[in-house]
Amino acid sequence: MQQTLDARLEKTLSVNRSSIGVYLDVFNVTNQGVATFVSALSGRGLGAPLAWSDPRAARIGLRWQF
Repeated sequence: MQQTLDARLEKTLSVNRSSIGVYLDVFNVTNQGVATFVSALSGRGLGAPLAWSDPRAARIGLRWQF
């Protein structure tokens, strides 16, 4: 079972008739490593993880609504 958590913090400010938002997204907050692709070949490698989920990452952005 995949147990990852993504979160967003946002602050919105009103400017005249529009609004500007500043946000911070944090992906995989718990930093859980989850196999996203496993080997389907027979033999010793059967079911071995070939790819893992991305580690914790962050994104900062602006949003302008008018």
